[in-house]
Amino acid sequence: MDIHRIDLNLLVVLEAIYSEGGLTRAAARLNVTQPAVSYSLGRLRELLGDPLFVREGHSMTPTPFMRNMIEPLRQEWGLAQAAAGT
Repeated sequence: MDIHRIDLNLLVVLEAIYSEGGLTRAAARLNVTQPAVSYSLGRLRELLGDPLFVREGHSMTPTPFMRNMIEPLRQEWGLAQAAAGT
């Protein structure tokens, strides 16, 4: 994986899907369309080499890779927001 190819906005989408448990709810939270969230998830899956989430009924369940990645991601994102003063 080339970390330089990751658009930081994709990480916002990733966290929203994780928190909301679905693409439609994540899209509503981010005020974007569901297809935009789906496209972002596809890009992340390709970049990270993991499905990240699997559909179970009406929700998206994180893969083990995603479950291991979410807390460090949230911590780093919090540090970045604090540094930016947001």
